[in-house]
Amino acid sequence: MKKLLIAVLACSFLASCVNPRKFEDLNTSYTKNKGYLRDCRDSTLFLVDENTTLKVGYESKEKRILRLMSDSTEMNLVYNKQKKLYDDLNSLYEQLLKRTENENQKNLGSLKEMEASLMERERKLHAQEEAMVKKDIANKALQADLENKQKELEANELELAEKVSRVKELEARIATKDSITNALKKSISDALTGFNDNDLTVTIRDGKVYVSLSEQLLFASGSTVVDKKGKDALVQLGKVLQSKSDINILVEGHTDDVPMNGAVIKDNWDLSVLRATSITKILVNDGGIDPIRVIASGRSQYFPVAQGKTVEARKKNRRTEIVLSPKLDELYKLLNQK
Repeated sequence: MKKLLIAVLACSFLASCVNPRKFEDLNTSYTKNKGYLRDCRDSTLFLVDENTTLKVGYESKEKRILRLMSDSTEMNLVYNKQKKLYDDLNSLYEQLLKRTENENQKNLGSLKEMEASLMERERKLHAQEEAMVKKDIANKALQADLENKQKELEANELELAEKVSRVKELEARIATKDSITNALKKSISDALTGFNDNDLTVTIRDGKVYVSLSEQLLFASGSTVVDKKGKDALVQLGKVLQSKSDINILVEGHTDDVPMNGAVIKDNWDLSVLRATSITKILVNDGGIDPIRVIASGRSQYFPVAQGKTVEARKKNRRTEIVLSPKLDELYKLLNQK
């Protein structure tokens, strides 16, 4: 009995500072003590019944009954203390349970918030991953496009370098042609210095040398036969051109706008062509020029150098122009290169 009381008192002493684990241990101890108490109560009832039964005829055992009653009273005190302890423990348990529920509710709310936050982070992370995948695909496409453009740029740079090379070569050939043209003009001008400037001029236009011969130097009015003075000029010109095999020769006959009306020469077309033909024959036969280099053409009245119907204007328009141009076969080949 004393041991039980000591255990109960110990439980009462520890109840105020018990933690959940110790509380559980105390609760277990309490349950055991409660069982023990129940056993004691059953024993007391049994003794009471026995005392009542034995009271009649066993008064000699009254002292024992009193002692048992004393024990019963003591047990009742223990019971009351145990009951109070149980009530205290139960109250403490309810407080702890309520506190635990509150803490659990708080923790549950925090867990829900954390779960929502984690889900939002996971959603954002997933969105970022998808964005990264799209960016990676876009970067790969951009890289491929960049590589293609780089290849195109390299090809364009190579093509540009080739074009620059061709342009430089073309400029060099043009410079050579201009040099040839200037030298040709000078040699012709030097060869024909004895002729009046009004009758014969040597000019450069559009990269070509134009030798313009007036009608009065070459022909009588309406005639296609070259005069001696004009023939001399043509022979001298032929000698200059004879050694210059890289020069093409175009003989153009020009007239004024006064109509022709003859039996042989019917109009200015005939006159311009026949005069060009006569000059061409002298360049070939007397000037020693290869006929394959010469073209004879007539342009009638339709390319005048002077406008108007005056005598002076018509005099300037009655002329023959010998157009000299360097052969540009190599230049054309260069231009036609892709």
